[in-house]
Amino acid sequence: MLKCDRGVGEFVLGELNSVRRVIVVSPWLSRETVELLGRLNRAGSDVVLITTDDVENRSHAEALELLQGLTRETKASRRESEILAGVFLIVMSVLFALKFPWLLLGALIGAIILIHGLRRREHTYLFDVTALPRSVNLHAKLIIVPEKNLVGVGSMNFTSAGLNTNIECWVWLKGEEYVREAMKLVEELKTRTKH
Repeated sequence: MLKCDRGVGEFVLGELNSVRRVIVVSPWLSRETVELLGRLNRAGSDVVLITTDDVENRSHAEALELLQGLTRETKASRRESEILAGVFLIVMSVLFALKFPWLLLGALIGAIILIHGLRRREHTYLFDVTALPRSVNLHAKLIIVPEKNLVGVGSMNFTSAGLNTNIECWVWLKGEEYVREAMKLVEELKTRTKH
C-alpha cells in the first residue's frame, strides 16, 4: 500500500486504531502528534517512540516539552492522590475506631495505599521514549505495528505538517520479515542513549 500526496495522515493513522503496540521512529514531532501518541497510550496502546533531542527545531522542542510536561503531571497526580487517600483513610479510621473498633481495618487499608503511593517509581515519560542526540544523525521515519505485521516507511516526519499539509510518500509493508528488520534498527537506536 503506497500513497504519495499532500496529507497522508489518514492513510498512516488509519493503521494505528485499536492496536496493542506501536513503535514510531521520527526525527521530529509536533504538539499535535505528541497529543495523538498520548491518546493512543491512554486508549491502551503500548507506545514506543524514538526521536531526537534537537531543541533547535522550535516545533520539535515544544513537542518534547509537552511530552515531558504532560507525563510528569499525570504521574505526580496519580501518586499524590494515593498518598492523600491513604492518609485520609488512616485518620478517619482512627477517629471512628473509638466507637467502632472494627474500623481499624480501614487504617490498615489506608496504610497499604499510602505505602503504595510512596513507593511508586517515578517515570519521566508515560511510554517508552528514546531521545537520541543530534550526533546520531537520525533521518529514518518509520512506524511499526507488530500485531498487524506492518512497517510503514516514508518521507514523513511524525508531525502535523507531515501528516496533513506536506507532499509526502508513505508505504506500508506487510510481513514478519519487515517487522524483524525494522525492530533490529529500533533496538540498535535504543542503545545509543539512555531514556
